[in-house]
Amino acid sequence: MANRSRMSPADTADVTIAAERGSPPAAALVLIAAAQLMVVLDATVVNVALPSIKSSLHLSGTSLGWVITAYTLAFGSLLLLGSRLGDILGRRSVFMAGIALFTAASLAGGLAPNGPVLLAARAAQGAGSAIGAATALSLITALYRQGAERNRALAVYSAMEGAGGTLGLLLGGALVAAASWRYTLLINVPIGIAIVAFTPRLIPSQTPTASASTWSARCCPPPASARWSSDYRGPPPPDGPARPPSLH
Repeated sequence: MANRSRMSPADTADVTIAAERGSPPAAALVLIAAAQLMVVLDATVVNVALPSIKSSLHLSGTSLGWVITAYTLAFGSLLLLGSRLGDILGRRSVFMAGIALFTAASLAGGLAPNGPVLLAARAAQGAGSAIGAATALSLITALYRQGAERNRALAVYSAMEGAGGTLGLLLGGALVAAASWRYTLLINVPIGIAIVAFTPRLIPSQTPTASASTWSARCCPPPASARWSSDYRGPPPPDGPARPPSLH
């Protein structure tokens, strides 16, 4: 009980969700792992296709570098936001939205007629993958009990990160040699559609751990007098700067 009293409200909600639902099906972990593999794989699969992309879309060396940078910059910038959105709006809903954005951006990138469209699609891919990856990890902590069960799920999740980097290079080379660089992006489309379609069936909906009102209260706290009135301990302090006590 002492350890639980030190938990944040979000952590306490996660423990309650995992305890009430029992052991989630293994298919839920497979779904989350597939999403993580797809996201990590896409960060490296395009590397092998860069020479083909340059010649096909007539990109300069600077623009070609942004094919990778646009993805990684959006991904790194939006990870924390994706996790927070999951807390406010519900992890499953935000997870599905992130994967849907990633899938749509993959389709747009695979069909891109020129460099600017491809770069915009890569930035949208990075945004979708950041939201999907952040909420995927949150789903694991919410669905699996703390201890051996959660450790196994996290081990699978981490293994997808390592496998995605290596598999991306191999798969990218095979797709470019056998077909076209466009398939390094289009291959995500059927996988993403399948993940979005099966998520409502395999992952239960969850009550958000923080509401919009909580978000507003944390960003814009009420004045001191309003806070004091909710827990009366004497005369309310002034909203302005404190005045030194009188010596007379």
